[in-house]
Amino acid sequence: MERQVLQSAERVFGPDHLDTLSSMNNLAHTLYAQGDLPGARQLQEQVVAAITRLLGNEAPDTLKSMNNLAHTLYAYGDLVGERELQEQVLEARTRLLGNEHPDTLTSMNNLAHTLKAQGDLATARQLQEKVLEARMRLLGSEHPDALMSMNNLAQTLHAQGDLAEARKLQEQVFEAMARLLGNEHPNTLTSMLNLAEIVQAEGDLAEAERLRRLAREKFKRDPSR
Repeated sequence: MERQVLQSAERVFGPDHLDTLSSMNNLAHTLYAQGDLPGARQLQEQVVAAITRLLGNEAPDTLKSMNNLAHTLYAYGDLVGERELQEQVLEARTRLLGNEHPDTLTSMNNLAHTLKAQGDLATARQLQEKVLEARMRLLGSEHPDALMSMNNLAQTLHAQGDLAEARKLQEQVFEAMARLLGNEHPNTLTSMLNLAEIVQAEGDLAEAERLRRLAREKFKRDPSR
């Protein structure tokens, strides 16, 4: 159906019309979900090239399209290409929207994720600390976005070997999610499993197994999870 919509849009509006590019992006999203990464990448590269030509390289739609392509490149394993796009998006959003706009912080988080995948843990940590500080100040320490940032930073600290600080943050995430979402919410249980990994790395195998066993028991109570 999406191929038919795209073909109709190309025939009626032309290949570079914004409605055509939106249809192309929708098809790329479906191809990505199907696992057709080469097909998704090809379409998204066409969208980025066309929308940049139409709107310029700093229009919101252009930056969004670049971000979509970056995610596909990450899945494709092209971390260098993804990092280049994420850096461009972050630089543009910082200049246009400011350091603490939600879109800027999202881009900063995305870049940190790429840097971590590349093994640049120090820079990833630095960016994640900035994101966490801003989100806690702007949204509060128990906002979902702040808790997600806290979890991301804890995982990076774990990878760096800073286990004491990683455990401290992960315990905060777990306690907040348990209080806000309940002891059996999937996000709470995921936080519990993340905490178990850190506890095990610290050498407390008994506590790590206790947390895992408790999480497994709660997951089993709801087969849909």
